[in-house]
Amino acid sequence: MATTHYTFYGCPAYLKQVLDRYVCEVWLSKTLATNYTKLLDPSLATERPAFTVIDLRSTPLFNNGTVVVDDYIASKEPGLTNLGGEWPNSSRDSDGHAAEAGVYLIDTFWDNEVKAGRLQRPPADAAPNFKAHQLQSRLYVDLINNQRTTRRYFGFHARLKIKSGSIAAFEVFPLGAITPQQIWVDLSSRDQCDVTNFNNPGDEGELFLRWSFAQDAGLKGPKLPIGLGEGAGFPFVKG
Repeated sequence: MATTHYTFYGCPAYLKQVLDRYVCEVWLSKTLATNYTKLLDPSLATERPAFTVIDLRSTPLFNNGTVVVDDYIASKEPGLTNLGGEWPNSSRDSDGHAAEAGVYLIDTFWDNEVKAGRLQRPPADAAPNFKAHQLQSRLYVDLINNQRTTRRYFGFHARLKIKSGSIAAFEVFPLGAITPQQIWVDLSSRDQCDVTNFNNPGDEGELFLRWSFAQDAGLKGPKLPIGLGEGAGFPFVKG
């Protein structure tokens, strides 16, 4: 079995311009979108674009050579990216920014955008106790006898309450949730969670739950752009 692993980070996207069916220009910061800011490159003493060009075909499903962004939420193998589909009107609204959505960028591309000053880390609207893994998604693509299967996990912040063998009870904190939700997880089951590092009650950290398991537990993904409350539920996918 051959396995390919992808890590994605979610971030807000404010639509600047649609270039064609799949390619668009977006701002990854509300500040940049609102002010039409240009970034000064100290090394060149010149301005550089504050927007980011994204090709929505550069996904694991399209697999056109370079993965930049996770798949669209309504695709055959749904990701959590909801930028695209039926393009919204790209004119700026009364709040001074373009149509809003969320994109999940591959970790290397996300890092480059942070370094270029086009992406804030943590997001500007994040709560003080924000954890990076609360906007992180992992995808494993397994190839067995030329048959492709996928396993998707999403990151939550969690506190271990009880552990007996591989069975554990957690308080789980989805991004934007006011109170934690208690769930039971079999830590040995990759159908429920990815590999974890929880050992003793009281331990806190990242807990990556498989999408189908998180959905059955009633957990929700984050709202992007970040706002009050939780986002929508995970796409219905048992993969």
